[in-house]
Amino acid sequence: MAAARRRTSIGAAAAVALCLFFSARLCAAASATSNGPRIPFRLALSHRLFLNLNENDARAAVKAWSELVAGQSRMEVVGGPQVLESDEIVRAIANHLVDGFSITTPEYAKLERFVDPVIFLDDATAKNGIEYLLLVRQDSGIPDLAGLRGRSLLAFDHVSMTLAPAWLETTLAAASLEAADRFFGRAAKSTQVSQAVLPVFFGRADACLVTRRAFDTMCELNPQLRQRLRILAVSPPVVAALMGAHKDAPFEIKTNLLKALLELNQTPAGLQILTLFQSQRIVARDSAALRPSIELLEQYERLLARRAGGKR
Repeated sequence: MAAARRRTSIGAAAAVALCLFFSARLCAAASATSNGPRIPFRLALSHRLFLNLNENDARAAVKAWSELVAGQSRMEVVGGPQVLESDEIVRAIANHLVDGFSITTPEYAKLERFVDPVIFLDDATAKNGIEYLLLVRQDSGIPDLAGLRGRSLLAFDHVSMTLAPAWLETTLAAASLEAADRFFGRAAKSTQVSQAVLPVFFGRADACLVTRRAFDTMCELNPQLRQRLRILAVSPPVVAALMGAHKDAPFEIKTNLLKALLELNQTPAGLQILTLFQSQRIVARDSAALRPSIELLEQYERLLARRAGGKR
């Protein structure tokens, strides 16, 4: 229910903005052949992508991008963008009800056979991936993972954290420790990274789970954080979300979508959308870039199956 409310407020506004921007950029991409019939373009986005967006920023983006929608285009977003729950977007893509989409990696894992091999990633993620950090205070007296048994954990709740549960559970299991819901004494999430990190810094919580990028940003503002907090565990680099096209989408749709996404950083409007999603540039990659992340999810699924079967 809470996810549905988020979807209709911040999520819907951001999705409309994204849709308008795509329309404007595709208009520019197809200007040379704008006299032809329009090609319907069906766009869907996972509601999970909009968890942390500021509603005022989203509204401002809608206004800016709507001013760019002018003239004719050979592509047209039909029916409005769809902002869907995970199970809904999985069904929509599996049944080829959409041509382009932005989804999380766990959603992609269920849809791999339907997605075009060319995917689109944030440039920083494509280069270095996303790392998860489990942080404690330097003076906490917690030497290792086992020392967190019965302690409190605060986790950053963000689209970049979509693989964090899989990493945490598999890491605990590799150390022969219990599942997280039994291992930690108390666990909570926050959509504000500061509300996950600062309670540990001030000794009001025992550990936090955040991305390295978010932690580094906080440390730039407060260098004492790096001095007072210690990394107890770090994940391998993963990819948390991506953009793509259905493998059976028309070639012209794939070509124009590629052009629109790769040129986002070349216009003021494009830079606005990238800023909204905390990105500098979108790049194209082969779907093989997702393989380490998919393998982590597969390992997690095997762990859940063993637990369900009563195996240790």
